[in-house]
Amino acid sequence: MLALTASSILLLSSLASAKPVPQKRNSVAIQLRPRVNYAVGATKVFNRNAVQQERKYVRNKYANVHEKASAAAAAAATIIKRAPATSGADALTDEFDTIDEFYYGPLSIGTPPQSSTVDFDTGSSDLVIPLSNCKGCAGELFNAKKSTTFKDTKKPFNITYEDQSGAAGTVCTETVTVAGVTVKGLSFGGVTTEAGNFNHGPNAGLLGLGFEGNSEAGATPFFETLASTNKLALPVFSFYMSRDGGSGSELCFGCINSAKYAGDIEYYPLDPSATNGTQLYWNIASTGLFYGSSTTGGSGGNGSGGDGGDDGGDDGGDDGDDAKKTGSHRQSLIKSDTPASRAASSALAAVIDSGTTLIYVPVASAKALYAKIPGAKAAPADIGAGFYTYPCSANLGTVSIGFGSKQYAINPSDFNLGQATNGSTECVGGIIGEDVGGNLAIVGDEFIKNWYSVFDYGKRQVGFAPSIATKDSKAPASS
Repeated sequence: MLALTASSILLLSSLASAKPVPQKRNSVAIQLRPRVNYAVGATKVFNRNAVQQERKYVRNKYANVHEKASAAAAAAATIIKRAPATSGADALTDEFDTIDEFYYGPLSIGTPPQSSTVDFDTGSSDLVIPLSNCKGCAGELFNAKKSTTFKDTKKPFNITYEDQSGAAGTVCTETVTVAGVTVKGLSFGGVTTEAGNFNHGPNAGLLGLGFEGNSEAGATPFFETLASTNKLALPVFSFYMSRDGGSGSELCFGCINSAKYAGDIEYYPLDPSATNGTQLYWNIASTGLFYGSSTTGGSGGNGSGGDGGDDGGDDGGDDGDDAKKTGSHRQSLIKSDTPASRAASSALAAVIDSGTTLIYVPVASAKALYAKIPGAKAAPADIGAGFYTYPCSANLGTVSIGFGSKQYAINPSDFNLGQATNGSTECVGGIIGEDVGGNLAIVGDEFIKNWYSVFDYGKRQVGFAPSIATKDSKAPASS
C-alpha cells in the first residue's frame, strides 16, 4: 500500500455476495477496496513514481525502530483477557489497476456517527482522521463540531516523512465504530494539515492495528482496546485479500472465516527480539527467502495452535463452495520438501504488514535471492537502488518466504511488478532491497493475497492458510 495506510477487522469486499452470519459473540467484517496502482496500462508497465513513494513511506514508517522499542519498554504490560462478546462483518475494497495496491474500508466516528474510510494497517498503531478544517486533505472529513463526544487534548500530533510530506494536528478522543464494534474515548490523530504525498489514495485516513509501543499518540490502539476489554468473541483479527480487483476482500475482528481459506492454519509466535524485546509490530521469525521449482514444506508451524475458524465469523455462501472445490489446488502451494527449493537468504524478522503493498528485505537478502533467478540483475538507476529486473519471458520458479519448517509461495503474478518501461523485455521483481534496521523484512499485501492471515493477540502469534484467492491465479511455474 502507498503512503500512509491501515489494515483491519473482518473485511468483506464491497461486492461480496454473502453477508456474515450474526454471531452470539462480537465479531465484525469490513469490506475492503484497493488503492494506488504500481503497474499501469493493459500491458502492466511498472509505475516507478508510485513504488518510490511507497518506499519512502516504508523508510519513515520503520525509522528509529530501536528508539521506539526502548521508549515503550517501560510501559506497563497489557492485560490479556478472553473476549466474551461479539463479532460482525464489513467489506473491504480492493483498489486495482493491473496490480492490487491496497485495501481499505469504512468506519464511523463521533456522536451521531459520521462515515469515513481508512486503510487498515498492521504496521502502525494510530487512528489518523482528517478533520473538516484540514488543509490539503481528501476523502470524507470529520466535522468535530457536529459531535457531542469529541474532545481535543491540544497535544500536538505530527508525522513527517523524509520528502517533507506528512500530517499535523492534535491528539483528540472520540467514539469510533468499525463494523458494529465500538470503542469510546479512543485517542486519534485529528489532522488539520496534510502536505505532499502523505495520503494520495481514495481513503481519508488510516487505522493502525499494531501495538501500543508504536503509537505516535502514546495511546492504546483500537484493536488492543477491544481485545483487552472483552469486547470480542476472540482476541483475533484476520485478513482475506482478493486478487485483480475481485470481490470478497475482508477484515474480520473477533473471527476467522473458514470460507476464505483451505486446509489448516499454521501459527508462528511473535518474536520481539528484533525490536529489543518490545512488541511494536506483528513480526515473526522467518527462515529467509527461497527460490526453486516448488514451494516446500515440512511438519508444520511453530506456534501454540490457534483459535479455530469455527469459533467466529464464518460467512458461508458461495465462498464456502469455492473453498471445497479448490481446496486441493490451494493446498498444493505447500509441498513436501524437495531439493529444488534453495535457501536464498539468511534468517529474517518478518513484519506482516497489511498497510504495505510490496515486500522489503535487507539489501543483502535481496541480492542473494535475485542471484538465484536466471537473468535477474540490478535495475537501472532511474528505477532505484534495491530494485531488480528479470526477463519477462522467463519461466519463473517459485519465490517463497520461510516460516518454521515451511516455505510460503508468492504467486508469480503478484511478484511481477510489470515491464520496466513500456515495451521492455525486462520485468521488475516485487521484492525490494531496503535496510530498515537489522534483519527486519516488511512483508506486505503481495504475500497476504496468497495466504489468509490471522493475527492472534491472545496467544501472540500469526497464522497462515492457503487463501481462496489462489484459485483465480496461475500456479507457480516450474524452473
